[in-house]
Amino acid sequence: MQRILKIVLLIYEVISINNYCNAIELNGYIINSAQDTVYGKIKLNRFSPTTGALYLNGFDLESLSYRIEFKNDSDKSYQTFLPNTILEYGFEYNSCMYIYRSFLLKYNSISAKERTKYKFLRLIYHGSLDLYKNINHLNIPTNIITVNNLATYYEYFLVGTSAKTLKVERSNQIRTVRDLLRQFNVYEEYVQEIPENTKFKDIKTVLEIYDRWLSIHHPNTVKL
Repeated sequence: MQRILKIVLLIYEVISINNYCNAIELNGYIINSAQDTVYGKIKLNRFSPTTGALYLNGFDLESLSYRIEFKNDSDKSYQTFLPNTILEYGFEYNSCMYIYRSFLLKYNSISAKERTKYKFLRLIYHGSLDLYKNINHLNIPTNIITVNNLATYYEYFLVGTSAKTLKVERSNQIRTVRDLLRQFNVYEEYVQEIPENTKFKDIKTVLEIYDRWLSIHHPNTVKL
């Protein structure tokens, strides 16, 4: 009897693990290269091929930077779309909206082929200016404890209403957050209110406060 019970429990565990490993299917959309919005189903993976992690209560975020599986109502199977084939995609998961847009990023590399790369970046703030987040991995020495010797770091990109895009970082032309905002013609009244030592990593908070400031001082310019 105990042996039968153990077998039943083992089968139950295998089925449970298999269910967890299955992909998540959600309603979503893509915007194709012709700028048409197409609605359908999006498939999300629970397993990360980069870190080897299995997400029991979520999905692999990093893979969404490189590809998305989508099918419309007339498709029998999913198609894989890369950042150089569509402009945007989105879906809702656990009452949270995930919107990804295609960007052509530039890198300092010896190889000409690696100096530009298309990636999907996630929209993390939408307002008078939009803020996108890029996930990167860096190979590091094996004597440092990490997952698969990979260290994760993030890059942020600011996008204006005219599609002007700048990386949120210090440069020769942009020394402070004030300088960055001036590139997007942010009201100088607000720029002067920002402390000069404001850190670039706090850009999301700066944007949130700016939109509240706009709603009070320039309500007709607030972006919906």
